Amino acid sequence: MRHLPLLALALLGASCTGPASDADSASSYRPIIVSDDVALPPHESFSPASLSHEPFSSDTVLGQPGTLVVHDGLLWVVDYSGEPWLHALDTASGRVAWSGGQRGEGPGQFGMINGLGPAGTPATLWAFDANARRFTAIDTTLGGIVNPELVGFTMPGRLSRATPFGDGTFFGLQMLPPDSGHAVVVDRTGAITDSGDWPFLGGDSVPRLERMLASGGSLGVVLCAHPNGARAAVAYSAAGRIDLFDSTAQHVGAAEVPFPADAAFSVGDDGSLHASRPRFWYRDCTATAEHLFALFSGRRWDDYDPPDGSAAEFVHVFAWDGRLVRVLHLDQQVAQIGVSADGRTLYAVPMGEAAIIRYAVPAIEE
Repeated sequence: MRHLPLLALALLGASCTGPASDADSASSYRPIIVSDDVALPPHESFSPASLSHEPFSSDTVLGQPGTLVVHDGLLWVVDYSGEPWLHALDTASGRVAWSGGQRGEGPGQFGMINGLGPAGTPATLWAFDANARRFTAIDTTLGGIVNPELVGFTMPGRLSRATPFGDGTFFGLQMLPPDSGHAVVVDRTGAITDSGDWPFLGGDSVPRLERMLASGGSLGVVLCAHPNGARAAVAYSAAGRIDLFDSTAQHVGAAEVPFPADAAFSVGDDGSLHASRPRFWYRDCTATAEHLFALFSGRRWDDYDPPDGSAAEFVHVFAWDGRLVRVLHLDQQVAQIGVSADGRTLYAVPMGEAAIIRYAVPAIEE
C-alpha cells in the first residue's frame, strides 16, 4: 500500500513539555517547535558545551559494541555480534578484563541483550533478554562465569522493554495485548508489584496499534533508570519526547526536551494512518543519580547519503525533575553512550566502528 507522508508532526501540548516538578526553575528552558519538513534549528540557543574525544579501546574482541554501563570500575559492553555477548573493560587502561555470555537459550546464554544495569545486588549486573523473557545475573567479580540466577516473567503481556531498577526490582514496558500500554515494576520473583499507564505517542484519532508501533514497537524506544530506582525515563526515537516515571511506574510528566514534537504518521491510499519515522529523535540514554543523559539525533533519514538519520552528536542532559540543564556537543557522530557514576566521563561508540571513545564532561551546574 502506498503511503503519503504527513506534512508536519503533531506538536506536543504544554502538559507534555513541562517539567515533572512543579518548581518554577526552568527559566532557561526555550523549547523550539519544529515541523517535520524542515531541518532542525541549531542548538546554539542552548549554549552547548563542545567536547573532544580521546581513544579508549579498539580491541579486536569488540564485534559490534552497543549498550555501555559503568559499574565497579569497569565499562561493561553489550556486543550485538553475540560472540560473546558481553565484555568488561578496565576504565583506566581500556583493556578487556573479561568476556562471556554465549548465544543460546540455556543458563548464562542469551538470544539478545535488550537491557543491562545494576539492580541493588552487590557485585552484580542484570542483563535483560526479551527473547527469553528473563533477567540474568552477571557476576562482576570477574570469576569467569555468568551467575545462573534467573528472573523469569510470567505476566500475560510480554515485557518487551525492561531495565534494572537499582532498588532490586525491574522497570519495563508492556507492548503486546492484552496488557499493552502499561509501565510496570517487577520484583525478583518475576511478579508485577506496580503498574501504571504508559501514554502512547499520537492522538486519539490514530489507531492504537499504530500508536504502539510509533511509541516502542518497530520504531524503537530506549529506557534508563535512576541508580536507586527513584525514577525511570523512556526516550523515543520517533518523537521529540522523554517520559518520566516514578518508582511505582506512575507517569509523572515529560522532560523539557529542546525540540518537542509528537510522532509522525503517514496516510495510506484508504485514508488510514500508519506509524512513520522520517526523523530520528533520541537514540540512547544513560543516567547518574543526579542527571539523565539522552543521545539526540534530530536528523531526517533522507537528508544524508547514505541515508542514516540515526547518527547523533548531541547529548541533552536533564535533572531528574525534568529540567534541561546542559547540552553537550560531541566531536564525532556516535551510536551509544554510557556515563561514569560521577557524570564526569562519557563513553561512546562511534557510528559504524568497532571501537569505544570517551569524553571528559565539564561540571554540570544547575
